[in-house]
Amino acid sequence: MIILRPDQAQLKQAVYDGWNAGRANMLAVLPTGGGKSVIVSDIVLDRHQAGARQCVIAHRKELVGQMSLHVARRGIKHRIVGSKTTIAQIVAEHRREFGGKSFINPDANCTVASVDTLVSRADTLKQWAAQIDDWTIDEAHHVLKANKWGKAVAMFPNARGLGVTATPRRADGYGLGSHHDGVFDEMVCGPSMRELIDMGALCDYETAVPESDFEIDEAALAPSGDWSTKRMRAAAKRSHVVGDVVHE
Repeated sequence: MIILRPDQAQLKQAVYDGWNAGRANMLAVLPTGGGKSVIVSDIVLDRHQAGARQCVIAHRKELVGQMSLHVARRGIKHRIVGSKTTIAQIVAEHRREFGGKSFINPDANCTVASVDTLVSRADTLKQWAAQIDDWTIDEAHHVLKANKWGKAVAMFPNARGLGVTATPRRADGYGLGSHHDGVFDEMVCGPSMRELIDMGALCDYETAVPESDFEIDEAALAPSGDWSTKRMRAAAKRSHVVGDVVHE
């Protein structure tokens, strides 16, 4: 049995308060390690017990597998919308963790989906998507109306939504709110990373800063605000950064 910490229960309640106040799509923010997937699976369990049809959406196949395990740990049977390879890997993970048992059921009301597979099958899934009551998206800072995440959300015209993320501020400046570039009507926040550390939910930092000749300038920044992989690779090869890491 999984019991939420008081701070997790408070954030979960804030999501429900938003829905009850008429906010269709809620964004919940919690630092990495704070337990976003645990809160999501708790809400999925609530809604499952209420008979809701749900779709939980993740990005990479590894995250689809992780979310499937979180849902399975609540005893919820669910279908997977993903490649045959992804489904086979998830079934194998279930059998390893649950003593040979799998919670994958193609007829279940709950679905865990890969965003890419979902969007690529939009036409064939149209009738099913219209019956979904709730959608949930992990790593929800990706969701903009105009991108594949927004297209996935638009597939569910009769559903309310929940997005969870640790990083709601995008480097490219696009907004996640429905009044700007995104789809969310209200944002609710859990404790900060320092507050989670102080309450014993996360370990404190231990920072090491070795001397290094690794150098890269701001010209290597891509439009997204991330460093150019090509420039980073070249700078690493010029430096002794790998040796520094091993030495330290």
